[in-house]
Parts: sequence; structure tokens; C-alpha cells
Amino acid sequence: RSPVIVTAVGDLCKDPGTSPTAQDIEIARLTCKNTAKQVEAIAPNHHIMLGDIQYDSGTIDDIMSVYDNVWSSSKSMTYPVIGNHEQRDALPYGYCQYFDPTLTSYCEANKDYGYMRDLGNNWVLIVAEGTGTLTTRQKTAYDSMIQTANSQGKNIVVAVHQPRFSSMCFKLGTASRCHGNNASVAYYWTQAYAKGVDLVINGHDHKYERFAPLAAQT
Repeated sequence: RSPVIVTAVGDLCKDPGTSPTAQDIEIARLTCKNTAKQVEAIAPNHHIMLGDIQYDSGTIDDIMSVYDNVWSSSKSMTYPVIGNHEQRDALPYGYCQYFDPTLTSYCEANKDYGYMRDLGNNWVLIVAEGTGTLTTRQKTAYDSMIQTANSQGKNIVVAVHQPRFSSMCFKLGTASRCHGNNASVAYYWTQAYAKGVDLVINGHDHKYERFAPLAAQT
């Protein structure tokens, strides 16, 4: 059978600023064009946006003038993950206005418990939403999705914006910033390990980091 190709990126387009000029918008677009070109060259079947797609707060105006100008061709195959910057916008988040509300339950009456999609070749994607203290509803929905995928004999990819473990630091202006480990998503990680999830992918940190298989330490 033909391979299924999946790409995943996050933390993308620069903030164009308040009342941006045409030059401001073009500069912001340039910050995410190279990544878009790399994804296009790979020609994936599915694409996962790991959150914080449009800085600083993901308003619908900024998304349309910057992100959509660069990434619109991949929209139909994109599975979005909400990030912390998307939630800086006022309700209904620009993220929710841009992406199909039926695709992500976060946009439906605050039903912020993620979703599951079939990627083909016996793989499924589980998007676990939440960028702060997890609710009981989020935990229950997450467990249910993993149980469903396991009952179907599927291989499982979990995508959540913030990583459980991270050693990455990045420049923010002239200062260095380190997000570090994130205990708020520890439940997602420990359950993924206990229930046989094959791969966990995250955004949030502004550099690439990959781990060898890890244990369930919290």
C-alpha cells in the first residue's frame, strides 16, 4: 500500500503589529514562508498545525492577512491544535473562525476536549487540547479516544501544543527564554505511555527537539 505522509509544524507567523502597514504584513509573512515551502515540497497527505500559528494573539484579521496568505493551500488537509497564543484573542477565537468549527470541539460552546481523525494505513491522530490545568472533561475525553483507537487496533499519534518534557531555550528579542518541562500536561503523557501510544508531538518551543523513547516519569 502507498505510504501516508504527515507533516507537523507550529509556532509560525510573526505578529504584524497594531495597524500594520503593507510592509509590516509582508515581513510577517516572510517569517513563515520558508516553512510552508518545505512542507509543500514534502507533499504530505495530512498536515498538523501544532498551535500558535499566528502571533501574537491569533486574531482573525492577522490570520487572514498573514497566515492564510502563506498557508491557505494546505488548509483542507490541516488538523489544527490550539495553542496558548490563540487563546489570547477574544472569543470566538480567530482560530475558531478560521478553521472549520466542526473539526475542533474547542470552538463549540467551550467543549475543549480534542478530537480524533483517521490518517490512513492503520494510524489515527488524537488532538489533545488544553494549555493550562486540565479539566476532568479533557482527561475523560482523551482516555476515551485512546481506548477507541486501541479497540480498533490502530497506531496512535497524540498531538498537544505544550510538551511534557523540554530542554529548549530560544531568543525573545535580546533575551533568552526557556519553557522547560510542563507538568500541566503530565496526565496526557503518563496515559499515553500506559496505554501504548506510539508517538507524541508538540509545538510551543521554538526549536526542534526529538527524544528517544521515554518512560512514564512525571
